[in-house]
Amino acid sequence: MPTAFEDGNHGFTFIIENITPQKKYQEMLEISEARYRGLVMSSGEAIIGTTADGRIVSWNPSAERLYGFTENEVTARTLGTLVPEEKPQGY
Repeated sequence: MPTAFEDGNHGFTFIIENITPQKKYQEMLEISEARYRGLVMSSGEAIIGTTADGRIVSWNPSAERLYGFTENEVTARTLGTLVPEEKPQGY
């Protein structure tokens, strides 16, 4: 950044920050997320991620096999999508 010094001279100031710890943390986080995603995607159990209000945000292949919807078809829908409508009385 351009700088005016106390003696009237002009120059530049460079601010250098060591981001090695942040970079390492980011890499570790990415590795952890990849492991987690691998476990979820390869699980034989249906795993459905939702928001607090019940909107579907993730869906693994086992959930797709169990419910018959792809992840794209259910993302942002509510869990109510998975519950069949009740049949009217008398059927």
